[in-house]
Amino acid sequence: MNEAPEILRQKFIQLFGWEKRKRRQEILATLVCYSLLAALLLLPIYFLLPASFLRWFIPLPIFLMLAPFSFVARRWRREDSARALADLDKTLHSDERAITAWELIETKADRPAALLVLKQAAERLKMVDPKSLFRRSRRWQDYAVIPLLLVWAGLLWLDVDVRLRPDVHPLAQQGLAQKLRQFSRELQEKAGSEGLRQSLEVGRELEKAAQKSIEAKIADEQFKNEIAGMSSKVE
Repeated sequence: MNEAPEILRQKFIQLFGWEKRKRRQEILATLVCYSLLAALLLLPIYFLLPASFLRWFIPLPIFLMLAPFSFVARRWRREDSARALADLDKTLHSDERAITAWELIETKADRPAALLVLKQAAERLKMVDPKSLFRRSRRWQDYAVIPLLLVWAGLLWLDVDVRLRPDVHPLAQQGLAQKLRQFSRELQEKAGSEGLRQSLEVGRELEKAAQKSIEAKIADEQFKNEIAGMSSKVE
């Protein structure tokens, strides 16, 4: 009978360890989701960052700020242990032998009746595997992490945060620069294949002007004036 308390202690440690692990995974998944959601909402103010590469790390400080509160609020307590043992008794239909044995071990009860309960509980729990008995159930956070990450990374990759800057003109107003860049590249390819050096130089100058306009987000009307001013240089 002396082996029963030790067997039960090991099983309780396994059970509590598994339940704690599941809770940590749930907290982490929730934190990642909330961090990505916050990062998406903050897209319009990314231009305030001192360096553009820092925008790729926005979810990290949000995660670090939320993590202490989440882990402290959902830390493992004694009532969580009691709840886990109650679920174990309910699943095994063991008439509360597990939770009773837990209380007897803590009080170090050595009465014959207590030892009998410990023995019965140990025989019932000896072959129990908490991981297979209480599998982790999937929640919405587990399914939302990857889509949120892809959406956030995709918006950054497409420079949506840059387009949301208040000083940026709509892309629709840059159609002329886009067309001129495409035309200049085609001109350079044709001039290069036919050995036309002057046409090649003109194509390069046009592409430089178009690229500069696109990067500076210059509208079509202003770009037309710059093109007119380039005529003397091209000549």
